[in-house]
Amino acid sequence: MSGVSVADTIRPETQFQIHIGISTILIDDETIIHDHLRNSNYRLNPCGSFIWSRIAPQVSFADLLASISTTYDVIPEASDRMVAEFLADLVDCGVLVATTLAPP
Repeated sequence: MSGVSVADTIRPETQFQIHIGISTILIDDETIIHDHLRNSNYRLNPCGSFIWSRIAPQVSFADLLASISTTYDVIPEASDRMVAEFLADLVDCGVLVATTLAPP
């Protein structure tokens, strides 16, 4: 998959769900994610926490973007890519599982 990132394979129908072994706690608008399988922690800022709160138990990329655009005043072209990259990072870390990814 040279030159193609996970973010490039995300489509509107891509589904995201929280990987098994993940627990979270919300502290002062920031989500702390604990991965019990890898014994790792991740801290999400308030924006990342908002996105995280929309994932459980499962959400499509299109539905997630719609939720963001109804809550925040965003420029879709810019925010769509940033959200895709954020989700791709969480997939790469093993925190999220993505299905229906387009072939590279």
